[in-house]
Amino acid sequence: MNIYMTGKHAARKDDMTGERPLPVDEQEKLTSQSINAQEESNESDLTNAHPIYRSIDELPSVLGVKELHLFLGISRAGAYQLLHRADFPTLHIASRLLVPKDKLLEWIKQNTNGADKQSGY
Repeated sequence: MNIYMTGKHAARKDDMTGERPLPVDEQEKLTSQSINAQEESNESDLTNAHPIYRSIDELPSVLGVKELHLFLGISRAGAYQLLHRADFPTLHIASRLLVPKDKLLEWIKQNTNGADKQSGY
């Protein structure tokens, strides 16, 4: 029986599975290949990442749930809750829930605390 070092622990794979363990250099090679594949996967995720809206001008003219939750910085569940409120300007098209950008901005202005009140300071 051979004992190979894997990280900080000695491996005796043949005792557990009846298979011969890989030498340390082959284990390290497989580990680095796995890490490289994971990094490449993470890089491709970044190219498919959701857009981050830095200004109101960057918003599309009609927002779906994804755009609404990203713009407002709330969860998707929170966006759905807003879209189902009676006072929220939701546009229902088939099964989609949408909000026009101009109506959203108007709703935000109307529902901001102190928007209609004179400041008493």
